[in-house]
Amino acid sequence: MTEETEAIAQTAASEMTEAVESTDDTDLETLADKALENVDAMLRGGAAKGTIFETGSKASNQLGLYVTPQRDWILRYGGKEQMVVNHEDFSNQPSWNHVALNVVRGQAASFYFNGQRTAVIAERDVPQLEGAAIRLGCNIGLFSVIDEVRIWHASLSESRLLNNMYNCIDTAEVYSRGLVAYYPFEKPGTENGVSTRVPTLEDMAPRSLTA
Repeated sequence: MTEETEAIAQTAASEMTEAVESTDDTDLETLADKALENVDAMLRGGAAKGTIFETGSKASNQLGLYVTPQRDWILRYGGKEQMVVNHEDFSNQPSWNHVALNVVRGQAASFYFNGQRTAVIAERDVPQLEGAAIRLGCNIGLFSVIDEVRIWHASLSESRLLNNMYNCIDTAEVYSRGLVAYYPFEKPGTENGVSTRVPTLEDMAPRSLTA
């Protein structure tokens, strides 16, 4: 991303909410930069953990991912809580971390951290996203960035998920069917007459392919 795009992504991280409805298979993906470089600021501010994403108005329908000052990643779902990334197992976490929760109804929910499955959860314990508002990037420092937020209402294979985790989604392809919300926080544009990528808060999901 450019510096300007990073700035707009920071704004989105603290302010964006997105109404979603999903009652079947769901995949929620995002790239988070070093919430992890701001752990000292988190401690000084009294925050026990920073929010990567969070939905739900009460414990029974809550779904959220959090990072602690120790760099552990915690998933909360329907009143339960599980450490999905232990800092002792991932001591060299990179600047950008791809995280994904892939829920296949009738089978299981899997959590992926930079392409590695680190947790398997009973899918019945994971609440639906129906009618939820998603909060992004709270309490993780002024200069932390959330990028490439994707919400799928589709059953994604592990190979499809992993092959595209660092690629922008081509929304013209039929393979983007089921992508109900897509925030790359940048799009093709021009600046001073030069073709480039410009920052945006636009939802780039292909509306004609989401059904």
